[in-house]
Amino acid sequence: MAFDEGQIEISPLELQIAYKLRLAQAADSLSGKDFEDALHLYLTFEERFNTEQLETYVNELGVEDYYAELTGVWGRPSPEHGATA
Repeated sequence: MAFDEGQIEISPLELQIAYKLRLAQAADSLSGKDFEDALHLYLTFEERFNTEQLETYVNELGVEDYYAELTGVWGRPSPEHGATA
């Protein structure tokens, strides 16, 4: 991203999601803010990121179990995504 004053480097979405999963893993939490952040990025930008690249970062960071949980959560209906109780 470029500005008049210079540039700011922003990590790719795929790396941001995998990194948030790594932080969630370090906290040993699927219910904390980092996992929720990863889920939010995943759902918000699912049409824009490269799944193959995301999975490469997931493997490199060793967060396959957390990624499986993330994609499992994504596949389940939730109240905010149209499910009813």
